[in-house]
Amino acid sequence: MNKRLLIVFLFTSSIFVRGQEISWSLQKCFDVALNNNIDIKIQQLEISRSKKNYTHPILELVPSVGLSANHSYNFGSTIDPSTNARVSSDIQWDNVNLNASINVLDFSTLSTARKNKLEIELSKADKEVIEYEYKLQLLEKYFEVLYSQEQLKIQKE
Repeated sequence: MNKRLLIVFLFTSSIFVRGQEISWSLQKCFDVALNNNIDIKIQQLEISRSKKNYTHPILELVPSVGLSANHSYNFGSTIDPSTNARVSSDIQWDNVNLNASINVLDFSTLSTARKNKLEIELSKADKEVIEYEYKLQLLEKYFEVLYSQEQLKIQKE
């Protein structure tokens, strides 16, 4: 029983050891790392948020339209001043309003649009900075591994 268990263990461990012989190119390391880095994903969300906040100033010229309607019904009794008698009264009235307004020139919307456009560019620049810093860290680790491999070769010789 123990021999079978030992054989199964040796067979499965050799499979796992062989699975780690895969070598990656430096470019593949960069691609996988940049696709899986949480800081870069967060910055990508920041870029999309900035794009959604941006509206072109021409779109601000679209008029705003408001419509409101009101209906009222009052019932009860009143005193008729001519006969001095109580009469029932039913009063109804309707009110409909339509309002439209347009800002021809509003400097606050122009400055807000310009600020939001700059935020998009800033978010893109921040993402590039994060990517370059991450690539630099990967290069440092890559050269550390190369250095360790060369030291191992020297020690073996």
